[in-house]
Amino acid sequence: MPSPVQILEDPINSLIQRCPDMRTLRQIHAHFLKSPLGSSAYGLSKILAFSALSASGDIAYARRLFAQIPNPNVFSWNSMIRGCSLVPEQSTEPISLYKRMLRSGFAHPNSFTVAFVLKACSIVSAFSEGLQVHCHALRYGLFSSPFVQTGLLNFYSKCEKIASARCMFDEISDKNLVAWSAMIGGTRESGW
Repeated sequence: MPSPVQILEDPINSLIQRCPDMRTLRQIHAHFLKSPLGSSAYGLSKILAFSALSASGDIAYARRLFAQIPNPNVFSWNSMIRGCSLVPEQSTEPISLYKRMLRSGFAHPNSFTVAFVLKACSIVSAFSEGLQVHCHALRYGLFSSPFVQTGLLNFYSKCEKIASARCMFDEISDKNLVAWSAMIGGTRESGW
């Protein structure tokens, strides 16, 4: 039997999934704040994800909402990191958010976090930060994730560290289309 919190969260989740634009999301958010779940991390995370990630979202609204969450969970951090990486003029912000996440101590990165941050590092050629993320993936036991492995492969390829990319490629036991494409693309771009 679902808990009372789950019963209340399901309609909010359903509304957000069908939300067509930010105007409607703001109305949902206002009603959510007045409901008994007004401070529910789950609901706030869903509202944050829509505003940070949807095509009709608003990253500034997402930032304001994120600032109001006392102890963001990993889903909230991931939404912000990924959302900011979609805004070209904010290309270093995902890396800054990741560092804040680690300092906060409230949420640990998961495989999605690592993949999103590695992508941001490759976009701005932040090689030393990407190496740190690689170390964090090892420390947090995330290295075996296909998301992390292909993220690292892409990162090394885009930073033109083809020998490191090749080592990563060799580490991947189940090479999928993404891994092959990253390796081929990386060697082609670097002139190998």
